[in-house]
Amino acid sequence: ILHYTVLHYTVLYYTTLYYTILYLTVRYYREEEARQLLVAIYYTILYYTVLYCTTLYLTVRDYREEEARQLLVACRLNEAACCLRCDEWAAAAAACDAAVSRLSDPLGAEAEANVKALFRRAKARSRSSDFGAARRDLREAARLAPTNREVRELWSELRQAEERREAGGKALLAKMGAAGGR
Repeated sequence: ILHYTVLHYTVLYYTTLYYTILYLTVRYYREEEARQLLVAIYYTILYYTVLYCTTLYLTVRDYREEEARQLLVACRLNEAACCLRCDEWAAAAAACDAAVSRLSDPLGAEAEANVKALFRRAKARSRSSDFGAARRDLREAARLAPTNREVRELWSELRQAEERREAGGKALLAKMGAAGGR
């Protein structure tokens, strides 16, 4: 019990440090220096969070396996949120994949966690221009939570991004055609 209490406070310490440095870097540092510093702190927080969750899981798995599994799902969803904030799209999608794979009842009792994982994975995929996979995730999230505002907003952002990409492709083809006609 002492091990995961110490790890818990370590995670809290680094999370507080992250937000403090985020505030200070926005005010006093150049953008690239701030980004490098925040990414380094993010990975430190992630390391201790995973260590904390793993230690907690190993400690309680024999007694409360279901609670430990739910905690691991929550940790993976939090990891995905951190990755999205740091523009780490592939890592965010992988964390969501891990969360979804641990859900025991994704369409029933754990539908809320499933929607959260699908939404975050769709956001990561749309930011990395994997629009087809993002659309599939959003469609499933909308089916599970049809009134979710964030899902609807991301759906419209996704449509706008696809339209911009299509317009850019048409403009490029038009330029290529004009260059070939010279």
